[in-house]
Amino acid sequence: MQTVLIGTKCDLKEDKKALEELRKVSGLEAQPVSKEEGDALAKQIKAYAYFETSAKENIGVTEALHAALEAAEKVFV
Repeated sequence: MQTVLIGTKCDLKEDKKALEELRKVSGLEAQPVSKEEGDALAKQIKAYAYFETSAKENIGVTEALHAALEAAEKVFV
């Protein structure tokens, strides 16, 4: 089974209001997952790929979907 790791809401990484809410809920040291952290986790769990996405801004969604389809194809074909 292949896994595609997807980080969502990447458009909020620089959004001050979203960052304030994150720190309010998760602690003052909380911060968004970086691309490097996502890539490292994907490697650690042996994921097919890692993508940062934003449905709101249509960032990376198509690429993530295509990767998921490629990963599924390798399993089922």
